[in-house]
Amino acid sequence: MFCMHCGKQLGSGASPCPSCGGPVTGPAPVQNPSPAGGGPFPSAQAGPASPGNRSALRIVGCLVIGLLALVAIPIVAAIAIPAFVTRGNHTRRLACRSHLRQIAAAVNAYQADQGEFPPSLREIYGGAVVTDPMTLTCPLTGSGGMPAGTPHWDLVRPHVAYEYRRPKRGVTGPVLLCWDSRPHPDGSRCVVDLAGETESILDESEFQRRLAATGEAEAVPAGR
Repeated sequence: MFCMHCGKQLGSGASPCPSCGGPVTGPAPVQNPSPAGGGPFPSAQAGPASPGNRSALRIVGCLVIGLLALVAIPIVAAIAIPAFVTRGNHTRRLACRSHLRQIAAAVNAYQADQGEFPPSLREIYGGAVVTDPMTLTCPLTGSGGMPAGTPHWDLVRPHVAYEYRRPKRGVTGPVLLCWDSRPHPDGSRCVVDLAGETESILDESEFQRRLAATGEAEAVPAGR
């Protein structure tokens, strides 16, 4: 027992307080120790996130990923597409040069057999070398609807993409023999000389200079 005024501990049944005469109260209440942090209330502990919070976080994450994808896709496309186009054009240019080499081989085979160069590409079509009409087309300028199989020359002629220059008898050296009748999309032309050497000439003025230097020959337009 304790005195409400002076706080002195009293014996059982003592009332009033013999020291101050004040009223007597029961046992002093026991106070719980304050939690860490000194506050009168226990600190709130972080519990697991509720299902609603988890769903909201997933939605936000999906939105962020979607926005990043929208930004990244155009950038990747801008880098990748030109690379694919360049690679495709390089492959088609190699095919064009291969066609010209086959034409040069057929022209030289004809000359070895007949003693003179063929008057036009018609004479080498369907022979032992040029059996595929697509050989007479340029992959970079298009076949223009070349018929399938081995059609008659009259059907092939409108789609021939190369111009042939018939060398005169006895002419040797790096004489231009055949070339693209139309420039490629990048302005270049593939050419082949009498020896079967091919190259791609980008500058049109250089092509015309090389063509003028091949004066010892008769030009035969494409498709003749």
